Amino acid sequence: MDTVLTGFKALTKIAHLWKTIRRQRGVNQKTYLQMMTIYCILSNKDNPTPDNECSKVIRQFETAANHFADYLIKYNSMHRVVRLFKFNDMEEERLQIVAEIDDLSKTMDVVTAMKVMKIETSTIENAANTLAKLENMHEDIRFIHARVQAEFMKTRRVDGKDARNGSQQATSEPGNVDYKASEHSKSVLSSVDHQNNLSDEKMDDIPEEESEFDQHTIPQQQTILTENLPIPLLIALLESAQTTAHIKEQTLLLLIVKCVTTNIRAEVYNNNGVAVLMHLVHTSEDFFTRLYALHCLSWFIHDDNVKDIECEYIALRDDIRVPSHAEVTSLVGELRHEDNKKKEVALVRCLCLSTRGNASTLFNVGITEPLIGLLAKGTANHKLWAAETLGALIGDSDENCSVLVHAGIIPPLISQLRSGTDMQQKVATYTLGRLAAHNEEIRGGIGREGAIPLVVKALKATSDEWSVYALAQLSLNHEANGIAIVEEGAIASLVALLRVGTTSQKERAAYALGNLASNIKHRDDIQVEGSIMLLLHLLDTGTTIQKERAEYALTRLVCGNETIGPVSLIKPLVELIRTGSGSEREYSARIIGKLAASDDERRDEIGRRGAITPLIKLLKTGTDEQKEAAASALNCLANSNEANRFAILEEGALEPLKNLLEFGTEGQKKEAAGALHYLDAVNKVFLPDQLIAPLMGYLRAGVDSQSTNVATALSTLGTVRDRFVPFF
Repeated sequence: MDTVLTGFKALTKIAHLWKTIRRQRGVNQKTYLQMMTIYCILSNKDNPTPDNECSKVIRQFETAANHFADYLIKYNSMHRVVRLFKFNDMEEERLQIVAEIDDLSKTMDVVTAMKVMKIETSTIENAANTLAKLENMHEDIRFIHARVQAEFMKTRRVDGKDARNGSQQATSEPGNVDYKASEHSKSVLSSVDHQNNLSDEKMDDIPEEESEFDQHTIPQQQTILTENLPIPLLIALLESAQTTAHIKEQTLLLLIVKCVTTNIRAEVYNNNGVAVLMHLVHTSEDFFTRLYALHCLSWFIHDDNVKDIECEYIALRDDIRVPSHAEVTSLVGELRHEDNKKKEVALVRCLCLSTRGNASTLFNVGITEPLIGLLAKGTANHKLWAAETLGALIGDSDENCSVLVHAGIIPPLISQLRSGTDMQQKVATYTLGRLAAHNEEIRGGIGREGAIPLVVKALKATSDEWSVYALAQLSLNHEANGIAIVEEGAIASLVALLRVGTTSQKERAAYALGNLASNIKHRDDIQVEGSIMLLLHLLDTGTTIQKERAEYALTRLVCGNETIGPVSLIKPLVELIRTGSGSEREYSARIIGKLAASDDERRDEIGRRGAITPLIKLLKTGTDEQKEAAASALNCLANSNEANRFAILEEGALEPLKNLLEFGTEGQKKEAAGALHYLDAVNKVFLPDQLIAPLMGYLRAGVDSQSTNVATALSTLGTVRDRFVPFF
């Protein structure tokens, strides 16, 4: 243990300087790889170094590592111009450090140890386990494995030629870093071989130069699901041109199994995983390799940190062929197989096929029964993957949803939510939310099974995004579920997410609060928690979908709620219409209109608070959506309110409203016709023929209730114009 801790401390100090290690044409990398080789041998419980020499070697190793770290720090802090002048001194210092490491290598008889590692499989396994221990002890040196693998990729061809020629001279000198790096790298990949019963044939047995990875070929029936390799190494394997197609498929399968949390998926992104995955979908000839890579890409479609890839993702998805009938039906048999690993692979493949959009194909071959069976009685991994696969199978199909409910999916999901692991609970919550999104009857069934207290408990404990999602769906147009959610105390947690949640959490929390606000009794509770200003802030700064959800929640909260004073809400809304940018002006205008439509006193207050001037400016200069929203607000403000009508006319609204009626979209014409109906009674002007014509056309089209407004406007005009007969 002292060996591990002492060496680990020294190596970690160096690892933080990895950018500096990459300089100087690779010499620093070679030195570092040589030190890693020595460290692995020191950490190996079977290493041949005598006990009485061990303490001395460890002290030498720590001294050399510290000297190397000090050299790197000194080199890194220098300006590039200074480094040019100091090159000879720095090179002399570096060579002195290399000499120290070579002396240490001789003391340990590294060459002998490396020959033992090459010949004896058990020693190779111990070295691989040591690497796994390193990876678990400190994440700062995870990149070591990727660097070792990269070095291995570069030196493999040279080593293969030497092995075939029978030449051992290149590997017989202690200072030959390339050889040691290659052998060390092989110990990393040999752990994959051991887990999958792979061939242990030596480099000398490779028949052809092109077959560089033949000894790592994984049999079709084997997987590497239990392998504990770090994400950077997996991405390096996927990116390398030397990696065989089958190893890439198995690596992607491992990647899916490992990346069940957002944090681990972030590692994929940070290691250029998105580009690597896209390249695989584009170029791979293997069906399941493309399918697995596509599923991995689906993690990042709505990720805040990833540039929008949805369009490219859809194109890639559509480019993957439809699975054959044999490929799909074989999964049903594998889900019933006695081998748990086969079942797990089949579950992942079902999930990936659902991502591809083949849910209906899976339903047609009878996949439902074995999936729900594994959800209820499978292993922990089976339950996890079955729940996510079933959630993906639901898709947008009410029919699929009903089939799963009748097959008994809800009770095992509730059981998993009650007593499963953290990840099982999250996935079960996600799937229940998918079920609840489809119809009121299913929402009620989930609520009656006791899901709501469990989901609210998870929300309070972890603020998990799927808990918010499930509550938003369960509360939609379902009063009993809404009451249960409020009684469990979810409102405070939902409002808190408006303040500190992620992008998706804020959007879903706003939607859930809007659903709960359909019950008048809940509106006061939501307001007391400070939701109004947070929703207004979201309306001002959020994404498009967040703004839509915020508008929805605010409209539900303020319309018909006499306890929310108009001043507290109208003033910030008017300011957003005046100074906001983009869609917040549109949404603020819509909410102003809905406030005005809901209460006569609020119409007066909105007019007095200066909303009319910025609304008319928006009517003249805004986008199509903003003009429609402004016309709608003016329509509502002019209804039964003489003061607002005169103010609207004085601000010059008549001309832009006429333009909308004549040239606008259908929505704009509808709102403009309503506003003109109210304004004409005040204006008492003769409207020109070019305005009468669209009014008549709009009337004949019979568009909703606005036809009545048009007819009334024309009737009013008819009383003062000889050639028009009043309609009423």
